Amino acid sequence: MLNRNDALRTVCMFATQNGKGFIYGTGFFVRKGEKLFVVTAQHVSNGFNNTTEIIVMGNNGISKKDLLSNIQQGPTINHNNADVSVTPIDEVKFNALQSIVIIFGYDLLNPTFTISRDVELTAIGFANGMGTSLYFMPFTFRSFPSSNMISNVILDNGKYKETAFFLENAGCGGFSGCPVIDLFYMASEGSVVEKEGIAIVYSIMHGTLSDATGGKMAIVTPSKYILDII
Repeated sequence: MLNRNDALRTVCMFATQNGKGFIYGTGFFVRKGEKLFVVTAQHVSNGFNNTTEIIVMGNNGISKKDLLSNIQQGPTINHNNADVSVTPIDEVKFNALQSIVIIFGYDLLNPTFTISRDVELTAIGFANGMGTSLYFMPFTFRSFPSSNMISNVILDNGKYKETAFFLENAGCGGFSGCPVIDLFYMASEGSVVEKEGIAIVYSIMHGTLSDATGGKMAIVTPSKYILDII
């Protein structure tokens, strides 16, 4: 079972210079057979350039970083409809970073467009790029789904049209691309209880839905879309 403290090791941060400063995003690693990929939101990877750094947790919690281009093994693969991308990683070069990252197996990606509103989910990312200056300290927030799956959600002014669901709590800048994980806590008779099970990645963070009333919810992209391209 993956607890909240260990789950911090599943993520990485991307930092990309764009001429005005840095753009930040979050990713996580998935293995399928002998292949290793880093997964993030497509709107994050679209901004990658030769300055993009990938930052992971090393021994004693120290941040370890390298240029993404130094460990990348092939071109980034984008989904045609959903805000998802995967980048192949050279595992030998990645291992040279001496990270203590936890890699999700392919079978830990939720394969269906289903979600229960009683499942407590944990998002792990880097709020506005904070959390890697010396020690690797990603942020977490817990939330419950505020919707079931909704078809044909249009995102980023029509760039993506996907099935998505929403969380009761909003994300923030830097969380884009982060995993939204079922760590097997669940609402039961007014309390949150721990269950037995293996962590499952239900979705990745797209962004925040907000309006003039001040209401905000997170928009998340189901993991099923990752299975289409990995």
